[in-house]
Amino acid sequence: MTHVFVNGSYRKIEIEHVRLSFSTNMKEIGRVQFSKIIHLFTTILKVLKARFLHRSSVLYYMPAGPDVVPMVRDIIFLIAARWCFPQTVFHFRAAGLSELYERLPRILRFFFRQAYYHPELAIQLSEFNPPDGRAVRAKKVTVIPNGMEDQFLAHHRGTGTAKANAHPVILFVGILRESKGVMVLLEACKRLHEAQVPFRIRFMGQYESDAFRNEVEAFLDGNGLRDHVEFLGVLKDAPKWEAYAQADLLCFPSHFASESFGNVLIEAMMFQLPVVATHWRGIPSIVADGETGVLVPIKDPAALAEALARLLKDPELRRSLGERGRQRYLEHFTLDRFYRNMEDALAAVAHEE
Repeated sequence: MTHVFVNGSYRKIEIEHVRLSFSTNMKEIGRVQFSKIIHLFTTILKVLKARFLHRSSVLYYMPAGPDVVPMVRDIIFLIAARWCFPQTVFHFRAAGLSELYERLPRILRFFFRQAYYHPELAIQLSEFNPPDGRAVRAKKVTVIPNGMEDQFLAHHRGTGTAKANAHPVILFVGILRESKGVMVLLEACKRLHEAQVPFRIRFMGQYESDAFRNEVEAFLDGNGLRDHVEFLGVLKDAPKWEAYAQADLLCFPSHFASESFGNVLIEAMMFQLPVVATHWRGIPSIVADGETGVLVPIKDPAALAEALARLLKDPELRRSLGERGRQRYLEHFTLDRFYRNMEDALAAVAHEE
Protein backbone atom coordinates (compact mmCIF):
# COMPACT_ATOMS: atom_id res chain seq x y z
CA MET A 1 0.00 0.00 0.00
CA THR A 2 2.95 2.36 0.52
CA HIS A 3 3.99 1.75 -3.08
CA VAL A 4 0.41 2.34 -4.24
CA PHE A 5 0.13 5.56 -2.24
CA VAL A 6 3.41 7.21 -3.23
CA ASN A 7 2.91 6.37 -6.90
CA GLY A 8 -0.55 7.90 -7.07
CA SER A 9 -1.39 10.94 -9.20
CA TYR A 10 -2.54 13.95 -7.15
CA ARG A 11 -3.60 17.50 -7.91
CA LYS A 12 -3.65 18.99 -4.39
CA ILE A 13 -0.45 17.52 -2.89
CA GLU A 14 3.11 16.58 -3.84
CA ILE A 15 4.88 13.60 -2.26
CA GLU A 16 8.62 13.23 -1.66
CA HIS A 17 9.26 9.63 -0.67
CA VAL A 18 12.17 8.55 1.54
CA ARG A 19 12.08 4.75 1.65
CA LEU A 20 12.62 3.17 5.08
CA SER A 21 12.91 -0.54 4.20
CA PHE A 22 14.50 -1.75 7.44
CA SER A 23 13.88 -5.45 6.68
CA THR A 24 14.51 -7.27 3.42
CA ASN A 25 12.54 -10.41 4.32
CA MET A 26 10.03 -11.67 6.89
CA LYS A 27 12.66 -13.31 9.10
CA GLU A 28 14.38 -9.95 9.73
CA ILE A 29 11.26 -8.12 10.94
CA GLY A 30 11.44 -7.16 14.62
CA ARG A 31 15.11 -8.17 14.99
CA VAL A 32 17.90 -5.84 16.10
CA GLN A 33 20.75 -5.74 13.59
CA PHE A 34 23.74 -3.41 13.34
CA SER A 35 22.99 -2.76 9.66
CA LYS A 36 19.49 -1.61 10.63
CA ILE A 37 20.91 0.88 13.15
CA ILE A 38 23.19 2.38 10.49
CA HIS A 39 20.28 2.45 8.06
CA LEU A 40 18.08 4.22 10.61
CA PHE A 41 20.46 7.15 11.05
CA THR A 42 21.13 7.33 7.31
CA THR A 43 17.38 7.52 6.75
CA ILE A 44 17.02 10.32 9.30
CA LEU A 45 19.62 12.35 7.41
CA LYS A 46 17.80 11.72 4.13
CA VAL A 47 14.50 12.87 5.64
CA LEU A 48 16.06 16.06 7.03
CA LYS A 49 17.65 16.76 3.65
CA ALA A 50 14.34 16.23 1.87
CA ARG A 51 12.57 18.53 4.34
CA PHE A 52 14.78 21.51 3.51
CA LEU A 53 15.51 20.69 -0.14
CA HIS A 54 11.84 20.34 -1.10
CA ARG A 55 10.41 22.55 1.65
CA SER A 56 8.08 19.77 2.74
CA SER A 57 5.63 20.93 5.37
CA VAL A 58 4.11 17.59 6.45
CA LEU A 59 5.86 14.51 7.81
CA TYR A 60 3.79 11.46 6.85
CA TYR A 61 4.80 8.40 8.87
CA MET A 62 3.46 4.89 9.46
CA PRO A 63 4.10 3.81 13.07
CA ALA A 64 4.84 0.20 13.93
CA GLY A 65 2.40 -2.03 15.76
CA PRO A 66 2.54 -3.30 19.37
CA ASP A 67 6.13 -4.55 19.28
CA VAL A 68 8.86 -2.98 21.41
CA VAL A 69 11.80 -3.17 18.97
CA PRO A 70 10.08 -1.39 16.04
CA MET A 71 8.55 1.07 18.53
CA VAL A 72 12.02 2.04 19.82
CA ARG A 73 13.12 2.52 16.21
CA ASP A 74 10.10 4.79 15.64
CA ILE A 75 10.88 6.79 18.79
CA ILE A 76 14.47 7.44 17.69
CA PHE A 77 13.38 8.41 14.19
CA LEU A 78 10.53 10.68 15.26
CA ILE A 79 12.45 12.52 17.96
CA ALA A 80 15.31 13.09 15.51
CA ALA A 81 13.18 14.16 12.52
CA ARG A 82 9.77 15.35 13.59
CA TRP A 83 10.91 18.64 15.15
CA CYS A 84 11.67 20.26 11.79
CA PHE A 85 8.26 19.63 10.20
CA PRO A 86 5.38 22.03 10.88
CA GLN A 87 2.85 19.17 10.80
CA THR A 88 2.85 15.42 11.32
CA VAL A 89 0.45 12.78 10.01
CA PHE A 90 0.47 9.25 11.38
CA HIS A 91 -1.06 6.52 9.24
CA PHE A 92 -1.72 3.50 11.45
CA ARG A 93 -1.41 0.70 8.92
CA ALA A 94 -0.36 -1.58 11.78
CA ALA A 95 -2.87 -1.54 14.63
CA GLY A 96 -2.38 -1.75 18.38
CA LEU A 97 0.39 0.72 19.25
CA SER A 98 -1.84 2.18 21.98
CA GLU A 99 -2.07 -1.24 23.64
CA LEU A 100 1.70 -1.27 24.14
CA TYR A 101 1.96 1.98 26.10
CA GLU A 102 0.71 0.68 29.47
CA ARG A 103 3.24 -2.17 29.39
CA LEU A 104 6.24 0.12 28.94
CA PRO A 105 8.63 1.15 31.74
CA ARG A 106 8.33 4.77 32.85
CA ILE A 107 11.35 6.02 30.92
CA LEU A 108 10.06 4.56 27.64
CA ARG A 109 6.65 6.08 28.28
CA PHE A 110 8.32 9.48 28.47
CA PHE A 111 10.08 9.04 25.14
CA PHE A 112 6.90 7.54 23.66
CA ARG A 113 5.04 10.75 24.47
CA GLN A 114 7.82 12.91 23.04
CA ALA A 115 7.82 10.96 19.79
CA TYR A 116 4.16 10.22 19.12
CA TYR A 117 1.95 12.75 20.88
CA HIS A 118 -0.09 15.53 19.22
CA PRO A 119 0.13 14.87 15.47
CA GLU A 120 -2.14 17.03 13.34
CA LEU A 121 -3.84 13.98 11.87
CA ALA A 122 -4.07 10.26 12.57
CA ILE A 123 -5.38 7.98 9.82
CA GLN A 124 -6.79 4.60 10.81
CA LEU A 125 -7.92 1.85 8.45
CA SER A 126 -11.04 0.88 10.37
CA GLU A 127 -13.29 2.18 13.13
CA PHE A 128 -12.97 -1.26 14.75
CA ASN A 129 -9.21 -1.02 15.26
CA PRO A 130 -7.70 0.03 18.62
CA PRO A 131 -7.97 3.82 19.15
CA ASP A 132 -4.33 4.52 18.31
CA GLY A 133 -5.03 8.00 16.96
CA ARG A 134 -6.91 9.06 20.05
CA ALA A 135 -4.25 7.50 22.29
CA VAL A 136 -1.52 9.72 20.78
CA ARG A 137 -3.86 12.71 21.16
CA ALA A 138 -4.09 13.53 17.49
CA LYS A 139 -5.88 16.78 16.74
CA LYS A 140 -8.01 14.91 14.22
CA VAL A 141 -8.64 11.20 13.60
CA THR A 142 -10.09 9.93 10.35
CA VAL A 143 -10.81 6.47 8.93
CA ILE A 144 -9.61 5.74 5.40
CA PRO A 145 -9.82 2.12 4.26
CA ASN A 146 -7.32 0.78 1.76
CA GLY A 147 -8.20 0.48 -1.89
CA MET A 148 -7.07 -1.85 -4.67
CA GLU A 149 -6.83 -1.58 -8.44
CA ASP A 150 -9.45 -3.85 -9.98
CA GLN A 151 -7.83 -6.99 -11.42
CA PHE A 152 -11.00 -9.04 -11.83
CA LEU A 153 -11.93 -8.27 -15.43
CA ALA A 154 -8.42 -9.09 -16.66
CA HIS A 155 -8.21 -12.47 -14.93
CA HIS A 156 -11.65 -14.00 -14.42
CA ARG A 157 -12.91 -16.71 -16.75
CA GLY A 158 -16.11 -15.08 -17.89
CA THR A 159 -19.64 -14.88 -16.56
CA GLY A 160 -21.16 -18.24 -15.80
CA THR A 161 -17.94 -20.17 -16.41
CA ALA A 162 -17.52 -22.94 -13.85
CA LYS A 163 -14.18 -23.42 -12.14
CA ALA A 164 -12.44 -26.64 -13.09
CA ASN A 165 -11.82 -27.83 -9.52
CA ALA A 166 -12.44 -31.46 -8.61
CA HIS A 167 -13.19 -30.25 -5.09
CA PRO A 168 -13.87 -26.69 -3.84
CA VAL A 169 -10.62 -24.80 -3.25
CA ILE A 170 -9.99 -22.78 -0.08
CA LEU A 171 -7.34 -20.08 -0.51
CA PHE A 172 -5.26 -18.62 2.34
CA VAL A 173 -3.08 -15.57 1.56
CA GLY A 174 -0.63 -14.09 4.04
CA ILE A 175 2.43 -14.71 6.15
CA LEU A 176 2.50 -18.32 7.28
CA ARG A 177 2.63 -17.83 11.03
CA GLU A 178 0.63 -18.96 14.04
CA SER A 179 -0.99 -15.57 14.71
CA LYS A 180 -2.36 -15.41 11.17
CA GLY A 181 -4.46 -18.41 12.16
CA VAL A 182 -2.60 -21.03 10.13
CA MET A 183 -2.72 -23.73 12.81
CA VAL A 184 -6.35 -22.94 13.60
CA LEU A 185 -7.14 -23.32 9.90
CA LEU A 186 -5.28 -26.62 9.70
CA GLU A 187 -7.17 -27.88 12.75
CA ALA A 188 -10.41 -26.90 11.03
CA CYS A 189 -9.22 -28.77 7.91
CA LYS A 190 -8.62 -31.82 10.06
CA ARG A 191 -12.26 -31.64 11.17
CA LEU A 192 -13.44 -31.27 7.57
CA HIS A 193 -11.37 -34.30 6.58
CA GLU A 194 -12.79 -36.37 9.44
CA ALA A 195 -16.33 -35.32 8.43
CA GLN A 196 -15.54 -36.34 4.82
CA VAL A 197 -16.26 -32.88 3.43
CA PRO A 198 -14.49 -32.61 0.04
CA PHE A 199 -12.04 -29.71 -0.17
CA ARG A 200 -8.56 -28.61 -1.17
CA ILE A 201 -6.63 -25.77 0.43
CA ARG A 202 -3.88 -23.63 -1.06
CA PHE A 203 -1.56 -21.49 1.05
CA MET A 204 -0.02 -18.47 -0.67
CA GLY A 205 2.75 -16.77 1.29
CA GLN A 206 6.11 -17.11 2.99
CA TYR A 207 6.81 -19.00 6.21
CA GLU A 208 7.70 -16.80 9.16
CA SER A 209 10.40 -19.28 10.23
CA ASP A 210 11.78 -22.74 9.57
CA ALA A 211 10.55 -23.83 12.99
CA PHE A 212 6.96 -22.99 12.07
CA ARG A 213 7.35 -24.75 8.72
CA ASN A 214 8.39 -27.88 10.61
CA GLU A 215 5.37 -27.57 12.90
CA VAL A 216 3.02 -27.35 9.93
CA GLU A 217 4.67 -30.27 8.14
CA ALA A 218 4.37 -32.44 11.26
CA PHE A 219 0.67 -31.58 11.62
CA LEU A 220 -0.03 -32.49 8.00
CA ASP A 221 1.77 -35.83 8.30
CA GLY A 222 0.12 -36.64 11.62
CA ASN A 223 -3.43 -35.96 10.45
CA GLY A 224 -3.55 -37.31 6.91
CA LEU A 225 -3.89 -33.90 5.26
CA ARG A 226 -1.08 -34.09 2.72
CA ASP A 227 -3.39 -34.77 -0.21
CA HIS A 228 -5.60 -31.81 0.70
CA VAL A 229 -2.92 -29.12 1.01
CA GLU A 230 -0.79 -27.23 -1.51
CA PHE A 231 1.78 -24.50 -0.80
CA LEU A 232 2.13 -21.91 -3.55
CA GLY A 233 4.88 -19.81 -1.99
CA VAL A 234 4.99 -16.07 -2.65
CA LEU A 235 3.17 -15.13 -5.86
CA LYS A 236 3.08 -11.74 -7.53
CA ASP A 237 1.33 -10.09 -10.47
CA ALA A 238 -0.47 -12.44 -12.88
CA PRO A 239 0.27 -15.73 -11.00
CA LYS A 240 -1.11 -14.19 -7.82
CA TRP A 241 -4.35 -13.08 -9.47
CA GLU A 242 -4.65 -16.45 -11.19
CA ALA A 243 -4.62 -18.12 -7.76
CA TYR A 244 -7.57 -15.95 -6.73
CA ALA A 245 -9.39 -16.69 -10.00
CA GLN A 246 -8.99 -20.45 -9.47
CA ALA A 247 -10.17 -20.47 -5.84
CA ASP A 248 -13.72 -20.96 -4.58
CA LEU A 249 -13.42 -19.08 -1.28
CA LEU A 250 -10.88 -17.28 0.90
CA CYS A 251 -10.18 -18.12 4.54
CA PHE A 252 -8.41 -15.56 6.73
CA PRO A 253 -8.60 -16.65 10.41
CA SER A 254 -6.18 -14.03 11.74
CA HIS A 255 -5.62 -13.03 15.35
CA PHE A 256 -2.37 -11.17 14.52
CA ALA A 257 -1.72 -8.39 17.06
CA SER A 258 -0.88 -5.77 14.41
CA GLU A 259 -3.74 -6.74 12.09
CA SER A 260 -5.49 -3.58 10.98
CA PHE A 261 -7.31 -4.29 7.75
CA GLY A 262 -6.34 -7.30 5.65
CA ASN A 263 -5.86 -6.34 2.01
CA VAL A 264 -6.32 -9.99 1.03
CA LEU A 265 -9.98 -9.63 1.99
CA ILE A 266 -10.68 -6.93 -0.57
CA GLU A 267 -8.60 -8.82 -3.13
CA ALA A 268 -10.84 -11.84 -2.58
CA MET A 269 -14.02 -9.76 -2.77
CA MET A 270 -12.70 -8.18 -5.96
CA PHE A 271 -12.63 -11.71 -7.42
CA GLN A 272 -16.14 -12.58 -6.20
CA LEU A 273 -14.81 -14.96 -3.55
CA PRO A 274 -16.86 -15.40 -0.38
CA VAL A 275 -14.75 -14.92 2.74
CA VAL A 276 -14.54 -16.83 5.99
CA ALA A 277 -12.59 -14.72 8.49
CA THR A 278 -12.35 -13.82 12.15
CA HIS A 279 -14.15 -11.13 14.08
CA TRP A 280 -10.87 -9.34 14.79
CA ARG A 281 -9.56 -5.77 14.52
CA GLY A 282 -10.67 -4.11 11.28
CA ILE A 283 -11.88 -7.26 9.53
CA PRO A 284 -15.61 -6.66 10.27
CA SER A 285 -15.39 -3.29 8.49
CA ILE A 286 -14.53 -5.18 5.28
CA VAL A 287 -16.44 -8.46 5.49
CA ALA A 288 -20.18 -8.02 6.07
CA ASP A 289 -21.11 -11.09 8.13
CA GLY A 290 -23.86 -13.06 6.39
CA GLU A 291 -23.75 -10.82 3.31
CA THR A 292 -20.28 -11.16 1.78
CA GLY A 293 -18.90 -13.91 4.01
CA VAL A 294 -18.90 -15.42 7.46
CA LEU A 295 -17.11 -14.15 10.57
CA VAL A 296 -16.14 -16.50 13.39
CA PRO A 297 -14.42 -15.99 16.77
CA ILE A 298 -10.64 -16.06 16.84
CA LYS A 299 -8.82 -19.28 17.76
CA ASP A 300 -11.98 -21.38 17.34
CA PRO A 301 -11.31 -24.27 14.92
CA ALA A 302 -14.75 -25.81 15.51
CA ALA A 303 -16.57 -22.61 14.48
CA LEU A 304 -14.18 -22.16 11.57
CA ALA A 305 -14.75 -25.73 10.35
CA GLU A 306 -18.52 -25.28 10.59
CA ALA A 307 -18.43 -22.06 8.54
CA LEU A 308 -16.14 -23.59 5.92
CA ALA A 309 -18.26 -26.73 5.64
CA ARG A 310 -21.38 -24.66 5.09
CA LEU A 311 -19.81 -22.86 2.13
CA LEU A 312 -18.02 -25.90 0.74
CA LYS A 313 -21.33 -27.80 0.54
CA ASP A 314 -23.35 -24.96 -0.99
CA PRO A 315 -22.11 -23.56 -4.33
CA GLU A 316 -25.16 -21.29 -4.65
CA LEU A 317 -24.35 -19.68 -1.28
CA ARG A 318 -20.74 -19.18 -2.39
CA ARG A 319 -21.97 -17.53 -5.57
CA SER A 320 -24.38 -15.14 -3.86
CA LEU A 321 -21.92 -14.11 -1.13
CA GLY A 322 -19.19 -13.64 -3.73
CA GLU A 323 -21.33 -11.43 -5.94
CA ARG A 324 -22.28 -9.22 -3.01
CA GLY A 325 -18.62 -9.07 -2.00
CA ARG A 326 -17.70 -7.85 -5.46
CA GLN A 327 -20.35 -5.14 -5.21
CA ARG A 328 -19.08 -4.10 -1.78
CA TYR A 329 -15.55 -3.81 -3.17
CA LEU A 330 -16.78 -1.56 -5.98
CA GLU A 331 -18.66 0.67 -3.55
CA HIS A 332 -16.03 1.04 -0.81
CA PHE A 333 -12.55 -0.27 -1.67
CA THR A 334 -11.54 0.87 -5.15
CA LEU A 335 -8.20 2.52 -5.77
CA ASP A 336 -9.80 5.74 -6.99
CA ARG A 337 -11.76 6.12 -3.76
CA PHE A 338 -8.59 5.51 -1.72
CA TYR A 339 -6.66 8.15 -3.67
CA ARG A 340 -9.42 10.74 -3.29
CA ASN A 341 -9.73 10.15 0.45
CA MET A 342 -5.98 10.33 1.05
CA GLU A 343 -5.51 13.44 -1.07
CA ASP A 344 -8.35 15.29 0.65
CA ALA A 345 -7.12 14.38 4.14
CA LEU A 346 -3.48 15.33 3.52
CA ALA A 347 -4.31 18.49 1.58
CA ALA A 348 -6.42 19.69 4.49
CA VAL A 349 -3.44 19.28 6.85
CA ALA A 350 -0.99 20.98 4.48
CA HIS A 351 -3.28 23.98 4.08
CA GLU A 352 -3.47 24.49 7.83
CA GLU A 353 0.14 25.71 7.90
